Amino acid sequence: MARRERRWFPIVLRELEVLRAYDLTPRMRRVVLGGAELGAFRRYGFDLTPFHTEAPDDHVKLFFPEPATGVLTLPEQDDGHLDWPDEPRPIGRDYTPRRFDAEAGELELDFVVHAGGIASGWAASARPGDRIFVAGPKMATVVPVTPAWYLLTGDETALPAIGRWIEELAPGTPVKVVAEVPGPDDELKLGPDAEVTWLHRGDAAPGSVDLLAPALRALDWPSDDVYAWAAGETGVMRGVRDHLRKERGLPAERVNVTGYWKRGESAFPSEPGE
Repeated sequence: MARRERRWFPIVLRELEVLRAYDLTPRMRRVVLGGAELGAFRRYGFDLTPFHTEAPDDHVKLFFPEPATGVLTLPEQDDGHLDWPDEPRPIGRDYTPRRFDAEAGELELDFVVHAGGIASGWAASARPGDRIFVAGPKMATVVPVTPAWYLLTGDETALPAIGRWIEELAPGTPVKVVAEVPGPDDELKLGPDAEVTWLHRGDAAPGSVDLLAPALRALDWPSDDVYAWAAGETGVMRGVRDHLRKERGLPAERVNVTGYWKRGESAFPSEPGE
């Protein structure tokens, strides 16, 4: 299997508007953004490219005001990249573009809502007409060869990417999902072709229990002709990576495991549960 390909894009800062916001589950909220700056536009003398996303685990960065002062600090747009001020540093959080419809001019983002999060607090109260600045994606990781089946694993922060993976695969592609969520109310419909194993951690704190690696060990394994993608809490992902690489013996090009967040660090790179 050929190695994954990274494709780099010009980084553009866009001011977008909330079109709709609604709950998918009691703890997952979808915000639909739109605006003229999803297309090509001109700012500060630069011709800026339309919004572009190629891979299910692409990410954009959303910018928020400093909670104590309400002051919004942004990077400055340059030609194909952003210049970041040293002080104060912009407050940004990374999110997966759940779906992008260029024709309709709509970008969908899904947020895990929890107490105390800057981004989740914004999403919980988002209403049509609210404005937000969004940068990226700056790159996409593309799988160049189609495997016999896909394995997608993660906690609730990975569900937007998992949902997009499934939607963008060819119909009938075999895909197994192992997903950890608080409880049955947090399960999402992930498409008719996905064989989903839901793991419920109950009242345990996110990232505090090891459910994913044991579930992967017990999983029916059709063949080693698989592409395995996983994301979630960094410590939990170490166990998932060890299982896939060491216990299953999968080569590096068949495994992509990412720490989306780290327990106890509220901005790594997203807040826990966001």
